[in-house]
Amino acid sequence: MTNLYVIEKINDLIGAFMLIYFFNKSMQPKNKKYNKVYSIVMIIFYASISSTKMNAMIYEVKNNQIIIFIFAYHVLVLVYPLIFIRGKMSEKFFWSVFYIAMMSVGYFAVYTLLSVLFNITIAEMMASIDYKMYIAMILNKLIQCVLVFTFINNINFIKYIEDKILYVRGIILICDHIILFIISRHLIVSQSATTIETIIIVFSLCIIEILSVYTLKILYKETEAKFILKMNLKRKIYDEEIIDMYKEMIGWKHDFRNHINMILGLLEVGTKEDAIKYIYEINSSINKLDENIYTNNIAVNSILSSKMKVAKEKGIKINLDLKITSEIKISNVDICIILGNLLDNSIEACDLINKYKFIDLKIVSENSRLIIKIENNTNGYVNKANGKFLTTKCSPMNGIGLTQVDSVVKKYNGYINRKHKNNIFTTYVMIQ
Repeated sequence: MTNLYVIEKINDLIGAFMLIYFFNKSMQPKNKKYNKVYSIVMIIFYASISSTKMNAMIYEVKNNQIIIFIFAYHVLVLVYPLIFIRGKMSEKFFWSVFYIAMMSVGYFAVYTLLSVLFNITIAEMMASIDYKMYIAMILNKLIQCVLVFTFINNINFIKYIEDKILYVRGIILICDHIILFIISRHLIVSQSATTIETIIIVFSLCIIEILSVYTLKILYKETEAKFILKMNLKRKIYDEEIIDMYKEMIGWKHDFRNHINMILGLLEVGTKEDAIKYIYEINSSINKLDENIYTNNIAVNSILSSKMKVAKEKGIKINLDLKITSEIKISNVDICIILGNLLDNSIEACDLINKYKFIDLKIVSENSRLIIKIENNTNGYVNKANGKFLTTKCSPMNGIGLTQVDSVVKKYNGYINRKHKNNIFTTYVMIQ
């Protein structure tokens, strides 16, 4: 067993590990209990496929079989996410294609640069069994690791992009891979030296891949902006509702003396029954107002009034524990973002349950400190990636509320914690 063979097997093992790690971090497994077992089995499976033999096939593939070879390669990578990963087919397709394109460009870029550095052809570079091959393998895996760990922390925006856009971008990256494969094959088969034109083409393909992600991020930002606009319109409705309610309260205060005089007049010149009937009418109107008054804070009250109505319609019991003894020193807009999104998520989670569903909401504002704790029961499924909870909804417009809440909490140097245990999801927010 030669040193080169050992390095090749280690190289294949690292490559297989990166592939499984990438998909496990970008999407949720279908079966969390056995996910580690599945991952280990698939790492062994992918590591058993020799990268050296795959590279050697570049020489053997005929011109009319290039598309079939590329297609088979993509299907092979897609096997793991397709069978073991939860999520939309468009996401699985895009990330599979993107991963292959990213690895391929990284691989070819390393061999292209080293062939120029050592003043040999790529074919000679790949066929060498000395230190040049060792350097190429180590540098290639290092570059690929950097790419994986760079993109793995910036992938959540994909969930907000429409399926057709992901498919189109994926097809573009496949074309990118085909072009790269053809260039590689030409340089290897013809024993041609690496030219400046080749370097330009390789790095142009790198730019295409970067732009593919960058433009998707731009689309994500546009989607986020639309969602924020939608939230602002909803808050405007809340504000209008609460303003109308407080106007009605002010009107009652203004007319209170008239009501007293009316009762006294009925008692003096009318009948007792007429006075009692009038009092009952007043009391009924007051009770109607009381149903929508939970706290003196206008922003909190507007959100609670709206969400309590929705929860009641869905058969969700909301238990309130409010202790607002001091002024909440954050803007009404930010209060609406935090409280509105937290209640929306809890209501949507409860709406998936057929049995008894509840939400426990505790708000404490004292000594310049705001604490919000909200708990709700769930159906047991949550979406979590990179240590963060994500939306379980498929619509492109959903899920952004979570990042909005995090942004507001961060804005005030606050603290937020989410946990899911025994089918109970808890969110704890503290802003000092």
